Amino acid sequence: MGNFTENIRSGAAYNMKSTVNTADFKSAIDKLSKVCAAKSAVPSLKNISVSFTSDSLILRATDLEQFAKITLIAESDGNANFTFSDTGTVLKAVKFFKSELTEINFFPPEEEQATDANGESYIRKIPGKIVLICGGKKAEQLISNESEYPDFPELKAAGTCEYSYTVQKLAQRVAAIKYAVGTNETNLVLTGIHFNNCDTVTCNGYRLAVNTDTEFTVENAFTVPLKAIKSVTEILSGSLKISTDGKYIRFTDGAGNEVVSRLLDGKYMQYSDYTSGERTDIQEAEVNVKSLTDGLKYLQAFSANKSPTIWENDTLYIQTASGKFESNIDILTETSPAKICFSNAFMLDAFIRPV
Repeated sequence: MGNFTENIRSGAAYNMKSTVNTADFKSAIDKLSKVCAAKSAVPSLKNISVSFTSDSLILRATDLEQFAKITLIAESDGNANFTFSDTGTVLKAVKFFKSELTEINFFPPEEEQATDANGESYIRKIPGKIVLICGGKKAEQLISNESEYPDFPELKAAGTCEYSYTVQKLAQRVAAIKYAVGTNETNLVLTGIHFNNCDTVTCNGYRLAVNTDTEFTVENAFTVPLKAIKSVTEILSGSLKISTDGKYIRFTDGAGNEVVSRLLDGKYMQYSDYTSGERTDIQEAEVNVKSLTDGLKYLQAFSANKSPTIWENDTLYIQTASGKFESNIDILTETSPAKICFSNAFMLDAFIRPV
């Protein structure tokens, strides 16, 4: 790992040594690597920042929109701060580490007096490096200066709202509605998860999905990027403390792991216009979910040409160039809505997602 030259000192004693659980170290790098910027003119944004104290290892990643931090238990004989120069290569190496513990040796940058070919003296800078050792395998890599790494944003003290929730409940709610997240970046606010009162909402212009939980009611509506929610559900666990100041939102779990994200700007659509039970023009019917889902799955096999599915009385059907295909459904009320047509795939999405 790394492209070492004669400038790298050979046989130098390490400045600090730390020991960390291999599985935890591997998992943390894997999760945080997904937060790093995929492309950036700033090398540090594509890599993970590392800090050691006497009893912990703190890893951070950011793309300047989302920020994430994982804290691991570690035994160290000193403090150190640095940034990987190639996180992808580190991750590739640690995937082969099998022993329970990984040893991390830190060699800080140095300067030494040197003489050039003309006999002129100059100060030669020697880059810092780390050496990872685990179960007979060793990996070395150059490191960058930690001082170049961006700080996590601080929420404004005034006007900050705080809530308590769990990662499990948040993940379940988002899984139930994320199929309707927008992908059109011309209306960026629709590409996130909208929180309003006790609702979480997604809408892509064709589909609207709402999930409600009265245990989590927000004072002021906000919209979180989907990437940030994915980071929360992958990196954090257990109970959550959620704080927001209207510009940023911070999620923290009981282990001190943290995800901070910039909120999406823009006014979200007035979704209650389409979901309000007070509307008199909405037709309703109670239907057996299994029969409806089975019918949708059957018709989906014939809808490659995007022919709309039609619901009329107790029958779903689709008309294609090769024929007509039908499936009966169980209507549990005396009447069903008037004849309607819709995208079979879009409707199926709503019924095969976890709730």
